[in-house]
Amino acid sequence: MKIAIHQFDSIVGNPKVNLLRMVTGIKEKVADLHLFGELALTGCYAQDIFFNKQIQKEVEFCLQEIENVSRETFSSIGVGFSSANKSIGEKALFNTYGVFGRDSFRQNKVCLSGHEEVNESRWFQSGKIESVSVRKIGDEYFGFLTGENDWAGTSDGIAKKHFLCEQDLYEKLAGEAKSQGVKLSAFINISASPEYLGKQKLRLGKLSGIAKHYCVPIIFINTVGAQDELIFGGRSFVLNAKGELVQELKGFEEDIQIVDTKKIDTMSQVIFSEDKMRELDEMIGCYLKGYLRKSGLLDKKVIVGLSGGKDSTVVAVALKRHLGADKVLGVMMPYKLGKYTATLSKQIAERLGKTLKIEVREVMIDNMVEPIRSSLKIAKDSLAHQNLQARVRANVLWAIANEENGIVINTTNFSEAAVGYGTIGGDLLGLPLIASIPATMVVEYLRWLKANGENFLDEEMISRPPSAELIPDQLDANELGDYDYIDPILEALRMSYGNQEKVTKQFLDKSVRQYQQYWSEPELFEQKLKFLSTKLINQTEYKRWYYNRTPQFTTFSWLRWRWPLANVEMNKEP
Repeated sequence: MKIAIHQFDSIVGNPKVNLLRMVTGIKEKVADLHLFGELALTGCYAQDIFFNKQIQKEVEFCLQEIENVSRETFSSIGVGFSSANKSIGEKALFNTYGVFGRDSFRQNKVCLSGHEEVNESRWFQSGKIESVSVRKIGDEYFGFLTGENDWAGTSDGIAKKHFLCEQDLYEKLAGEAKSQGVKLSAFINISASPEYLGKQKLRLGKLSGIAKHYCVPIIFINTVGAQDELIFGGRSFVLNAKGELVQELKGFEEDIQIVDTKKIDTMSQVIFSEDKMRELDEMIGCYLKGYLRKSGLLDKKVIVGLSGGKDSTVVAVALKRHLGADKVLGVMMPYKLGKYTATLSKQIAERLGKTLKIEVREVMIDNMVEPIRSSLKIAKDSLAHQNLQARVRANVLWAIANEENGIVINTTNFSEAAVGYGTIGGDLLGLPLIASIPATMVVEYLRWLKANGENFLDEEMISRPPSAELIPDQLDANELGDYDYIDPILEALRMSYGNQEKVTKQFLDKSVRQYQQYWSEPELFEQKLKFLSTKLINQTEYKRWYYNRTPQFTTFSWLRWRWPLANVEMNKEP
């Protein structure tokens, strides 16, 4: 059987437009079975648009049209969509996958995602596990599974049940096929699987073990494109019965490829190669183009403050690489040049703009800051004076954006966001492009960019000590510590939900060699841990609510962190 794998970028809340684009793709390829992704018809994830009853009417109309196309093309068509649940007292919808045409069926998703980014239980009711059964299409047999949670199964001979599933679905399908005396041509896993660095390696590892254990090929079909903070990377793939990768679709763009089920086990193995910084660069490009296009903003200029620091440098380079130099406007905003804003900062920003061939403007903010400081009798170099500078700069960027119909891009990195190192009404505003990328990874990405076409990047741009330059001789390291030191602590605190005792035990355990830099001065480590946890992370939670939705390029995410805003007494002694 020839199966067409359609790696599809859906538009949320517009089933009819998605249908037209699907039909175009179907007619491009001759296949017995065309397979689209999870929720491809409604868009993933349409969030509360799922509750719109008009959308459900459009879905049913589109499904009837898919039936018609199936007859016209003499093929079966598989697609994901939301469907009505008629049961009283339960959620109104199911996350459904259906195959239409010959041997048609509908199967509701059983294991719903509970991640904060994709909390499916808000919209969907779990399907009954009995509905997951062997499906006959033509003269072949398949097991269909939907979603990341269905990666959980038997791996390397050891049964591993996912906590959201009462039964291992792969085990159920394999057992059912055996009892019926039929051979499965493949497990078909349909997923809308958001990306982060290293995710593809994880998918391949989990599903390879399952394919190998059951001696059944796996066809994995993933969504592609950017939707709000989520990036779907595509990279759908086929594994043979030995668990070997034999086919992989393009990354971060739409693709259609044919796989012949009768030839899977004779196909040549594809070697998976992981380059995390290349993957990050591709994800940034996918996000920028997808998010701006779907927001109706792709033809507008993006505006970024150029400070001469690493963060604004990496953002400017990424914007130019993926949107084009003509779409980028850099704005330098020195204050008391040579004393607060370093002369070198201005020189680097000017050199960057010239090399990238982007438009650069300079707006001195002295005559904006000083009248306000004088009028309000704000003390020189006080916190109010520092924040005033940041807010004036934000006003400049937003005024240009409003006047010229552009978009402001935020340059805050994850490490800064984690500790609340930013100003409300100032540098926290705008589209936060790198707020899931730690400061240390920003440097790593800059070095990769230098080695991959951006060779103008020099050590002044890459290795210069970071500074907010809001007071003379200010350095981030003096206030927070070196990012090489604090980044692992911040991630450990996030992963342990702020449990300082757990992090201390983890970092001072001398059997865990990756943390050996902390062993020599345990008292300093505990002091820094308490500072980061109590003063900065806990007590600046409110600042993170001012960010726009942050694209998730890494596992460094605050989306899964839910901390009380009023928490200053949580560590108070009884």
